Formats: sequence, structure tokens, C-alpha cells
Amino acid sequence: MQRIFSTLYLIFALTVFGGAALAQSLDMRLCDQSIKAVAKSTFVPKSVLLKIARLESGRRVQDQMVSWPWTLNNSGAGYFFASKSDASVKLQKLMAAGKKNIDVGCMQLNIRWHGRYFNTTSAMLSPFENVSYAAKYLEQLYRETGSWEKTVKYYHSRNPKFNLVYYAKFLDMAEPDLRQLSAPLLASTDQGVFSILPAAAGDKNSLIWVVPQGSMLFAGNVISAPAFTDIREFRVSPLVPSLQ
Repeated sequence: MQRIFSTLYLIFALTVFGGAALAQSLDMRLCDQSIKAVAKSTFVPKSVLLKIARLESGRRVQDQMVSWPWTLNNSGAGYFFASKSDASVKLQKLMAAGKKNIDVGCMQLNIRWHGRYFNTTSAMLSPFENVSYAAKYLEQLYRETGSWEKTVKYYHSRNPKFNLVYYAKFLDMAEPDLRQLSAPLLASTDQGVFSILPAAAGDKNSLIWVVPQGSMLFAGNVISAPAFTDIREFRVSPLVPSLQ
């Protein structure tokens, strides 16, 4: 009887944790897949999109550095969630509490300055729409400045106090290798990267990084609203509808 229970438990564990690993493997591809698709319809270099995404939401998952789609940052406090639904719940709680300096998704778009251009927060969090908007914003910054250096700097902040270090990180970063998208991704998760928040923290089963990295080093990284045109009519179908 004990052997039967042990076998059933093993099957259950493999089903639950195997499914979680598969979901994570699919999600860790979404930002890069979205960038690869968006790059076909924008003059923004794919390398610029990839490197900014890594700076903004890059995390090591399953021994690979990837841009994680379910990323939020509230005034310097960074959150890395296991699913879009978990991230959406936290985002709604923050907004209900009157928080506005919240960065969202693959490209860490700020709710205060960019939220008005999305019909819903769910759309803003969706990888393809998040990346599509970021590409349009980068296009506008390039038309304004005529310089990719200034474009990258201004994407982060117009304040040299913040954007000089950000651009130095951008220059130092090698272009991410998209070949990882086709590599086997079912290895076990690096548990050293994440810590499960206790239920008392209010976000059951969510994940958080304790030490902000990349652009998260700078709280209040936007000092003025960008002059940005309304692109709410810019809509395309999600890259992978079943995963959004």
C-alpha cells in the first residue's frame, strides 16, 4: 500500500511540477519571440530592442538570461511573477492603492506616462503589445534625437544622472542570442534566483527578487512625461494568443 501511495505521489509531483516547468519554459520565450516579430515591422534595430528588454526585465531562468514578461516595478521595488494572472492581480492592487510609478512587462513601460495609450492593463502587460508599443516609442525618440545613443538614454530617462549609467550598461551588454529560443528548455529551475513570498505578504505564490538589477537600480527613473502621440489604434493580434 505504501508503495502505491509513493507511486501516486510521484506521478502527481511529476504532473504538477513538470507542468510548471513547461509553462515557465514557454513564458521565458515570449519577450524574445515578440521582439523577433516586431523587428520585422520597425526600423528600430532588433539588437536595441533585445538589449533594452534584458536591461529592463532580464532575469536568469533555467540557466539562461531571458527577459521575463510578468515583471513589475513599483518605485524601485521589483516583482517577478510566475504568471500573467499573478502579475495582473498585483498590478491592480498597486493601482487601487493609488500607485502610478509602476513599470510593466518585457520593456518595463511606466503606467504613469504610457498607461493612457493602452485600452487595458492586461494589454499593457501582454508581451507582444508591450514590445510593439516600446518599438513605436523608440521610433519617436529616434526621430526626435537622430541618435540611437540618445534614443536609448531617453527611453530610460532624460536626466543624465540616470541615463549615463544605463547607457553604459547597454554598451557593455552583448546582443542576446536568439538561438536559445529553439534550445531544450525543460531543465530544472535555478531555485537560487527566486524566493517564494509567504502568504502573509499578500501575494500567494508570487516571486520576488530582493536586490533590484539593471534599470531597477534607479527609482523614479522618469522625470517628465514624454511627448508621445496617441497610438491606441495601433493594434495587432497577440503573437501566441493561447499564452497571453
